[in-house]
Amino acid sequence: MATNANDQYQRVTDAIIALVEGGNLLPWQQPWKVGQFARSLSTGKAYNGINRWYLTSLAQASNWIPWFGTYKKIAEMGGQVHKGEKSNICVLWNFRKVADANGKESTIPMLKIYNVFSASQADWPNGLPAKCVDASSEAVGTDSDDYSEAMEALGSYWQREAISVTFGGDSACYSPRTDSVKLPDIGSFVGTDHFYATAFHEAAHSTGHAKRLNRPGIVDFDHFGSHQYSREELVAELGSALIMGTLGLDKPNMVENQASYIASWIRALKDDSKAIVWAAGRAEKAANRILNIAPVEVEES
Repeated sequence: MATNANDQYQRVTDAIIALVEGGNLLPWQQPWKVGQFARSLSTGKAYNGINRWYLTSLAQASNWIPWFGTYKKIAEMGGQVHKGEKSNICVLWNFRKVADANGKESTIPMLKIYNVFSASQADWPNGLPAKCVDASSEAVGTDSDDYSEAMEALGSYWQREAISVTFGGDSACYSPRTDSVKLPDIGSFVGTDHFYATAFHEAAHSTGHAKRLNRPGIVDFDHFGSHQYSREELVAELGSALIMGTLGLDKPNMVENQASYIASWIRALKDDSKAIVWAAGRAEKAANRILNIAPVEVEES
């Protein structure tokens, strides 16, 4: 019997909530090199969207090597999944053409879930694949006090997108009407990392403007506390966390604050099975826009 699409979304949501409730939401304290997010054994590429969040966080929580593949792929590479190991979800999208009553065709995304295992969940008689060994040997600290890259990324984004930014006062916000950001002075924050986390949060909101990524929570904003507002807040904080981690500004106190904030919005959207998948994809697009990074195609495991 075919699996209902809503059941697939719910399965992903349940898995994310399990990480949230276990205190393992964010993948920014990994013991491997910055940027070594979960990767596909098939392609060597980093996962994106919800897979980046889920599989990297899962690897961190389980102390696994952050490389994943299907049972078949691991076998092809000379490994053997340990008996009794539980598989992990990997979300992929298939695009299907459908026609309406008038014969007009459109393409709709179809969620598909693959079962994957970490390389740590398998025996490797001939040794781990070289790519996994290389990644695990690149352990470095991620606690940086150099904010020059963050300053450059943020300044470049404001200028590139012609977004007006003012400083002062005691509130941080983005106004879609004027396409402008307001931030307290940097000295008002308890730490420089908190300033940049807040600035990137508001920058992520700004990517939702109609002339950029055209997100409903910005373009059709209804009211604070609404379901749509909750989704947009989740996008903005996931985007900020992704940027902070990418730039190596993932200090423990910052990670804890962002994890707590994100967890509160995920719980608020617990009854919306599509929310976390939707938000994670939009957050990555927002982060890419701010960092001026070209999007990467989703790859199979």
